[in-house]
Amino acid sequence: MKFKFVLVLTATLGMVVLSNFKSNAQGYVLDALRIAKPSIGGTTRTLSIGGAQASLGGDIGTLSSNPAGLGFYRRSDFAVTGQYNSFDVAGNYFGNVTNTNQQQSYGLENAGLVFASSSKRADRGRATENAVVSFALGGSYTRLNNINYTTNFSGQNLGQNFSNNLGQLATDNGITNNTFNSQVAGIAYDEFIINPAKGSTTNYVGLPGGGGKSAGVIENGSYLEQGYNDESNLSLGLNFGNVVYLGAGVNFDNYNYSRNTSFQTSGLLDTSNHVDGLIYNKLTYQNGTGVNGKLGIILNLLNVIHVGGYVQTPTNFTVNESALFSLVGTKNGQNIYPSVNYTNSQGQVQAGSYNPIVRGYNTFNLTTPYKYDGGASLILGGFGFFSADAEYINYKELNFSSSDAATDKVVNAGIQSAYKDVINYRAGAELKFGPLVLRGGYAYYPSPLTNTAQKADQTVYSGGFGIHTGHFYIDFGGVRDYATTYRQAYTFDDGSGPLLKTNTTRTSGSVTIGTRF
Repeated sequence: MKFKFVLVLTATLGMVVLSNFKSNAQGYVLDALRIAKPSIGGTTRTLSIGGAQASLGGDIGTLSSNPAGLGFYRRSDFAVTGQYNSFDVAGNYFGNVTNTNQQQSYGLENAGLVFASSSKRADRGRATENAVVSFALGGSYTRLNNINYTTNFSGQNLGQNFSNNLGQLATDNGITNNTFNSQVAGIAYDEFIINPAKGSTTNYVGLPGGGGKSAGVIENGSYLEQGYNDESNLSLGLNFGNVVYLGAGVNFDNYNYSRNTSFQTSGLLDTSNHVDGLIYNKLTYQNGTGVNGKLGIILNLLNVIHVGGYVQTPTNFTVNESALFSLVGTKNGQNIYPSVNYTNSQGQVQAGSYNPIVRGYNTFNLTTPYKYDGGASLILGGFGFFSADAEYINYKELNFSSSDAATDKVVNAGIQSAYKDVINYRAGAELKFGPLVLRGGYAYYPSPLTNTAQKADQTVYSGGFGIHTGHFYIDFGGVRDYATTYRQAYTFDDGSGPLLKTNTTRTSGSVTIGTRF
């Protein structure tokens, strides 16, 4: 044992500010996209038509899209939507694919209330040109994104491994400073996972592979991710002469996310015969809030074509983050835990074992881009509609800020390098046969990554049906969502690192029950 662990143990008893080193910048770049990327949310009708309702109204789902759609209301409306989700995940690491099947979640997708009022002139069928025909005030809660799945992965790494990454971390941050990174590096040193470079007291190197039955090292692990993005809003819609519909709203967004990372390496070559592997675990928890606004318009052209659009202002999220990190060396599959004495919370010295855990805390701000959404719909009288939308987002407008200017510079440079602007497409249709309503939808979100070799796009297919009577309605819908994401298991200072490709398939079903009064 290298007898430095007591200093590390003492430091871990207090609060440590997360020092966001370069190799962690990739994590914040990924966080930025997770927070900012849109997804379809709302009532079953909204989900079933692929979210293509920038030019539509008369549904509580318009509160989470174009508030001008509230102007179509003549009667008040209340609805609640529940949703079921199932996730299938495939992780590809060094060409080896590991499948994780059927992780399920249930919950409230949407709940909303709209109060509508129309003028007496409109109710009596009298001329309404250039007059306010009706207005509606509404509020809703919408779950915009559900995260509840595990990605398992395993592969043979013939290049630089995680031990080498920790050696670089120690060289960059030292092993005795009271920072998160330095403490992690100190644990790696104590556990014989890294060693001083020959002839140096400030540079450190990790262990090479080749100590197992195969070349290189075997790396395997998992990411258990849980969380959501949701939104509560208050909106107003006005109807001018049944031709022009205007709306405005304010949205209160909430972000909640946790990731439990487990990572193991075996097959390290240690000539001192101390360790041949390592086990790394990290629990990250983030929660944040933000506010944005929307302005929307819909034009009714001859009661046949509707054209509409809206703009959403940037959301400035304040995110609180905590992390719990542990790292141990292993030998023949057994953890290396040297015995030490430690001081408990009452100041008493007790015999125990070295518990290599580091806790960290951080707060950062993330500003999302403007969103511009426009669309048109063909109205089939009382028989339904066809609708299509296009949404523009420039992810280069993402901005990260914290108390560490150096970290901000690295993360924002990563955002500029990694992301680009995109146009998302959505299309949907609804057909009515008396009280029976049939729906279908499609959405395509192209990859926001500048790296054309990484196709991180998302495709959504949806459909459903409903029964609508005079005052009561019930809708059923289903969604099939295919998405691809990329992340590095760990990152070196030059930006390199082993890449994990994840294909996620989400199957969901929803039910909306509502009444108009």
